[in-house]
Amino acid sequence: MKDKIFAYLQLTRFPNLFTSMADILAGYLIIKGLNIDWPEFLALCLSTCFIYGGGCILNDVRDRNLDASERPSRPIPSGRVALCEAGFLTCIFFGLGLFSAFLAGKTPLVMASILILLAVSYDIFTKEMPLAGPINMAACRGANLLFGMSPAFQWAGIALVFPVFSFTYVFALTKLSHFEVEGGLGGKGWVVSGSLFLVVFFLSILAMTRHLALDCFIEPGKWIAYPWWTDKQEAPDFAGHVNIHNKPGYDPCELFFGWPPGSVGQNTDRIHGSHGRVG
Repeated sequence: MKDKIFAYLQLTRFPNLFTSMADILAGYLIIKGLNIDWPEFLALCLSTCFIYGGGCILNDVRDRNLDASERPSRPIPSGRVALCEAGFLTCIFFGLGLFSAFLAGKTPLVMASILILLAVSYDIFTKEMPLAGPINMAACRGANLLFGMSPAFQWAGIALVFPVFSFTYVFALTKLSHFEVEGGLGGKGWVVSGSLFLVVFFLSILAMTRHLALDCFIEPGKWIAYPWWTDKQEAPDFAGHVNIHNKPGYDPCELFFGWPPGSVGQNTDRIHGSHGRVG
């Protein structure tokens, strides 16, 4: 019995399960600061652990023939876990991940579903593809950070650049590691490196320059949920949901960059500390 449990833990890469919670913690703090709803937060952490574990098991199912020749001590090729058991365990883990996300809310449930689709897509279809594989892997990391932000998407605003940072970083790092294994960066490697630098530079400017952020995201149609509300009757009770964010002119990124509320050229006497759609 102990050998079977140990084999199951090996399949899920149990020590690595907790690393998936780092993205959840980062996303949750970005969007809610220190006003933590513990049941909601723990549900998100459990969900990402189950989804990560399910993805690891599915990866072993997919690589069972390769493991048989290169890593015969792995649970499936060694016979300690049957193939049907691994498949059933994958479904159980994904199901528990969805259930845990449901406990956190409808939006987290949708994000958990997307995360599972990305994990399955990577394990089954794109893992060996030179371009789609790194993109899929980066999408998984970015989506996991978004998963942590999902309880309050409507107030994310410009903080949504952080998942883009995560996606860009993981994609470039994965792709560059492939080039390194193949014998050096070469022309394509330098193109990826240069593109990474340009994207990170642009996103840094976008994240730290309020005027540019507002021009890019609010003016074309005025639909994104980030503008400063000047009508107290229409403004949602943002401060009521996030008590720590109750000073005038606050936004989630101020936690990192300390932007002054008057920097947007608004009459701060009319700002009520809430965010939402432009009427």
